[in-house]
Amino acid sequence: MPSIGIDYTAAYEQGGGIGRYVRELVTALARLDTATDYRLFVSGVTAQKPLPAVPGSNFTWRGTSITPLWLARLWQRAQVPLHVELFTGTVDLYHATDFTLPPTRSTTRHAAHRA
Repeated sequence: MPSIGIDYTAAYEQGGGIGRYVRELVTALARLDTATDYRLFVSGVTAQKPLPAVPGSNFTWRGTSITPLWLARLWQRAQVPLHVELFTGTVDLYHATDFTLPPTRSTTRHAAHRA
């Protein structure tokens, strides 16, 4: 069974725009695909704003309290090779839905949303 990591951070933080796109994407995937292992990555998770229920039994949350701003600084400015799989676990494909494509392992394919 393939595993796909999806950056859900925009959906967690934003009501419209990319956040809405990510929510709609995940909702559609949950309706259409019950076999793929989906790992929804969220940065900036806080106790004050809990994660919603997973959309299906084949979805899991993979979060960190590290904020999106700090991850972008680490990944893009400092170029720290902190692979996103540290948070998601090993995945076959990682879909970056916002402006930052994190470092991935060489075995992980990746796709980035370009608005």
